[in-house]
Amino acid sequence: MDTALLIMMLPLPVLAIFTVVYARQLRSKLRTARTGLVTTGHCVRVYFTQSGPGVANYGPPMRNHVFAFTTRSGEWVEFEESVAHQEEGAPVSVRYQPGDPRRTATISGSNGSSLVFDVIAVVGFGFFTLLLAVGLLLSLA
Repeated sequence: MDTALLIMMLPLPVLAIFTVVYARQLRSKLRTARTGLVTTGHCVRVYFTQSGPGVANYGPPMRNHVFAFTTRSGEWVEFEESVAHQEEGAPVSVRYQPGDPRRTATISGSNGSSLVFDVIAVVGFGFFTLLLAVGLLLSLA
């Protein structure tokens, strides 16, 4: 087998795995957005992490958000989600599935951006996986 062809094959399983992971996240968030319970939560913590592979000044710091809410049954739930920008203490609209609020909680409405990110990730990873697979099939023929 040609070395160039082998090198082209290496990213295919990784891209396929990323596509599946983000597609599952998107499906869960869409189900929660459609049928989940709605409550008010708050941004309880904002913290920054440095991006990059262990390098001290590798790109700008990433802003992370921790949100909390109380379910209808009285359970206190904290979760992290990527959003455009929220200050500590800011109220947010939260959707969740009552059977598993910790895993399904998501920010709903215009203040949440992770659903958009998941759509872009699924389309992007899916497109490049398909493009790479077709390229490999054509080079084998």
